[in-house]
Amino acid sequence: VRRNKGRRPQISWEDPRIEAAVVGDAEGNPRRAVELHETYGQLLAAFDTLSETLRTTLVLTTLQGMSHAEAAVVLDTTEGTVAWRVHEARKQLNVHLMRLQREPTPTGVRLKASEVGNAHTSRGFDAALALLIPMLADREPSRH
Repeated sequence: VRRNKGRRPQISWEDPRIEAAVVGDAEGNPRRAVELHETYGQLLAAFDTLSETLRTTLVLTTLQGMSHAEAAVVLDTTEGTVAWRVHEARKQLNVHLMRLQREPTPTGVRLKASEVGNAHTSRGFDAALALLIPMLADREPSRH
């Protein structure tokens, strides 16, 4: 565990983005709460590794429901660039999550791709993000 500490982004157990989602999804089951906390923590750790540009684009299109055309206006870029950023963000998240899946976690729980949805199909993935990241403003400042 000690050797992995430097490589694995740490998400606090008290992170409010996780707490609300776990309470709603665990349905009073303590074991499920631990599993969800680990899974959601990994998803947030992956989300936090994205550049500010990719995070903002993903939040606008995925969480706020903007079309690529609407997000392009807000971001002062082209619709094609928005589409590429969404694709790139999901690709980077998938790479990060798959790396975490191969590493043992502190609770011994492994991230299941089905819990966060397929990175190339937005429904499950977007739903997980929507639970965890209600507003971009709630995020701590990025080190990127």
